[in-house]
Amino acid sequence: MKSTDETWPLSFAAETNLLTFGKKYSANGEAVKETIARTKAMVKGQIDDLQSISIAMQMDNFFYNSQAEDYTSLQMNPFYEYANDSWKLRVGAHVDLSFGFDKGVRMSPDLEANYLITDSYILYAQAKGGKTLNDFRTTEKIHLYSTPENVARVFDSYNLLNAKVGFKASPTEGLWFNLFGGYNIVANDISPICQPDSTITFAQGETKAMTVGAALTYDYKDIFSFSTLAEFYKWSDSSKEFINQKPKFQFSADGSVKVTKKLSLNAGYHYMHRATASINSLEYSMPNISNLHAGVAYNLYKGISLYAQFDNILNSDNQYYCCYPAETFSFIGGFNFKF
Repeated sequence: MKSTDETWPLSFAAETNLLTFGKKYSANGEAVKETIARTKAMVKGQIDDLQSISIAMQMDNFFYNSQAEDYTSLQMNPFYEYANDSWKLRVGAHVDLSFGFDKGVRMSPDLEANYLITDSYILYAQAKGGKTLNDFRTTEKIHLYSTPENVARVFDSYNLLNAKVGFKASPTEGLWFNLFGGYNIVANDISPICQPDSTITFAQGETKAMTVGAALTYDYKDIFSFSTLAEFYKWSDSSKEFINQKPKFQFSADGSVKVTKKLSLNAGYHYMHRATASINSLEYSMPNISNLHAGVAYNLYKGISLYAQFDNILNSDNQYYCCYPAETFSFIGGFNFKF
């Protein structure tokens, strides 16, 4: 460590953003508007060439035009990092506070270790966590047709533990594979519920899942790239009420090739086998997803390109959101401009 008469090099960064979200109708038919003042900051002190201490912070101030309660969320993440030729370590914690709605204090670990056997073979482990803000943007991603509550917003979810161990290897240049397994616990996880009037609200509860999977990526001279992922999930019995859109198994494969300097092609396939949910003692599962897609892009001039993308080529009746079947085959095309 450095002596006391030396000053640690410090760095500081901060930014503030104002986010707004509005819908003409809420669950009771009235308009709702959510405004978030988000401030992020990071302070980092370099102890020496191998060690550093940092504190990351995010404060979100929520304001509503309805009866929903305004509140403030403060997320703090102090952590220590160490890296040498063989080890990369991170030791820290997530400390999350809420004032007003959803008030309380939660803590979770922020631990990570990577051991480089060689540059091409890596063992790793992690135990992480943290808060997911269930603002209106987040809930709309979970269900595109969700209806915000005018009186109260859903509680924020909290990842109490996201543990994972794995092994990465690159037996030849450009090729990497990753074998991993993990365990995840989420408090106040949310599940979309279809009401008799077809509006979508959310139920909340704790979910637990064991996962195991494998991933592979390959890149060849910026000409060809390919990636694939397969992952299995085993949900605990107490989670069954909150997993109606979650996977039991999913597989994806994506590839792209540059045919000429101007012409490139891409294609991929995504399959999801849905988990079986149990709601009011009734078991059911949503239809599986099978989506084959492909696309083409052509650079007309520097900074200007033409593209076309074909989705769900198999014309499957994919249901990404409960109670709302998605479109079948679809096509989109257009121009990209870069300045």
